Amino acid sequence: MKSKNSASEAQKVVVRDGNFDLIKVIDEPIELKKFDEHWVSKLELQSNEHSRASTNVIKLDIFSGERSTRYLYDKEGFLRLLSKNHTPEFQIKDPVAFNKLLGLP
Repeated sequence: MKSKNSASEAQKVVVRDGNFDLIKVIDEPIELKKFDEHWVSKLELQSNEHSRASTNVIKLDIFSGERSTRYLYDKEGFLRLLSKNHTPEFQIKDPVAFNKLLGLP
């Protein structure tokens, strides 16, 4: 694993469950700062370290300026950019705290 320390620069994060139901919107500066702290500390996984389909995928829509990206996240702390191309998978260092921030049980 290697650290991926690029800042998210998120202005808003929308958290949705597997059915696209809204869980939480993160748009307050204090929560965005906490989100960014988790985001910059995520680790990039080597290609085959974690390759399984989760049945309860959370969608993270991250809005930065006029751009938005969607990540697929599971509660164990693994996430991947939603793309038609192959993208690397990442792991959040503290999934328990991150899940709490996202409003996940």
